[in-house]
Amino acid sequence: MVKSVAALLILSMIIGPVAFSSETTPRDTPIDLRDAVQGSCKKGQLSSDRGCVNAPQIRKQVRPRFPKSARHEAEGRVVLNFTVQVDGTVGRIEVVDSTRPGDDFEKAVIDALKQWRYSPASIAGTRVPVVFRLKIDFTKQ
Repeated sequence: MVKSVAALLILSMIIGPVAFSSETTPRDTPIDLRDAVQGSCKKGQLSSDRGCVNAPQIRKQVRPRFPKSARHEAEGRVVLNFTVQVDGTVGRIEVVDSTRPGDDFEKAVIDALKQWRYSPASIAGTRVPVVFRLKIDFTKQ
C-alpha cells in the first residue's frame, strides 16, 4: 500500500494531479428534470443544480400501441424515467410504476419510447443528458 501511494505521488509530480474518481464526470451525469421548474431561469428554460437548462424538444414521437395480449383489460398505466442523450436519442429507460407489472403495457411503452427523438438539452450551449418522467395511460377506444 505504501509503495503504491508513493508511486502515485511520484507519478503526480511528473504528470500532474492524479484523479481518484469514477469514469463518469459531472458533465456526463444526466441532469434530473423530473420535477424541474423555471425558477429564476429565462422562459423556456428549467432550473437545475448545474444551471439553467434549455430542455430538449421532441422531434419524433411514436405512440405506444395497446397490447393485443391485454385486449381483455380496459386500461393500463405505465410510469417511467428515461434519459435523453446528448445526441437526442433515448438512453436508459426505467419502469417506475405499472398497473400490471411485467405485462405487455410496459413493453409497448418501452418499444415506442426507444424510437422517440429529441433536440438535445443544453446548458450555455453545451449539450447535456437529462432525465424525464413519463406517464402513459392506455384506454380502449
